[in-house]
Amino acid sequence: IESIKAPMIEFFDTFRQFLYGDYGAQNVYDVDKAGKMLSNEEVFENLAVKLTRLSKLPGIVETQKGMKEESLALLTKVLDFLKTKEYLLEYTFFFALINSFKDLLGDKAESSDSLSVFEHWCLDRKFREVLQQMGMAGDAAYYKTEIFKCLIPTADITIKNLSISEKALYLVSEIFDNTNNWKALGVNMYEDVVWYGKENAEELFGMAEVFYSICGGKRTTKYSAASWDKELVELEKVTRLIALAHKDSGYQKARLYQLIRGVGVLEGTKKKTTSRKKEEKK
Repeated sequence: IESIKAPMIEFFDTFRQFLYGDYGAQNVYDVDKAGKMLSNEEVFENLAVKLTRLSKLPGIVETQKGMKEESLALLTKVLDFLKTKEYLLEYTFFFALINSFKDLLGDKAESSDSLSVFEHWCLDRKFREVLQQMGMAGDAAYYKTEIFKCLIPTADITIKNLSISEKALYLVSEIFDNTNNWKALGVNMYEDVVWYGKENAEELFGMAEVFYSICGGKRTTKYSAASWDKELVELEKVTRLIALAHKDSGYQKARLYQLIRGVGVLEGTKKKTTSRKKEEKK
């Protein structure tokens, strides 16, 4: 991690030069309201925490120690997904880097602001080019970039002051309600019903678990297993609730939302809860 510090600091310096230039972020974001400007050192240390998490992931999964059961279950899924998806490790690094844009804007900026700058400077095109240079086919690079853009704005999901079901609904609505994301989701309309692609959604949710497990959470310049564990427990509950709703949604957007609103905080679906109440009456 230390070996990339110098080029990253140089990149951050260049970013700041463009930030206040003629085509800078003030065109898409009010930098005067971004809060305290963080130093390049602070931005890098926050990025280094995310990369430290990534480096510690295999060891934590192998020993199955040091974290709560929910966190270990989620990290096991994350590692399996990383192993089965080509380029996903590099992709996760890119996600962490792009999400650092908010830190360069100021301590009040959010992940959605990172995406605004990313698109304003047409970095999605450059990102596709990098993926293709790595060996990815053109169509696949386009599709992966669209998923990337779907997931950046909600990277700070674990620090939202919301309940589990509210976080789950916030996450899916931010992704599904933006029609720019519909290609990545395989969305089509039939008889006034919005349907989404099963495989598209499952890949997107799988990548969300990877990105948010590694790159989400509060700004910090020091790795803490306890803080990461707390975030992971919260994220595991959110993603498990979404998975339950997705399974029974029939791949209808409205039905997915309905199930998330009705399931509750992972005590089972309403159907299970009702069955339990009937058993108690007996």
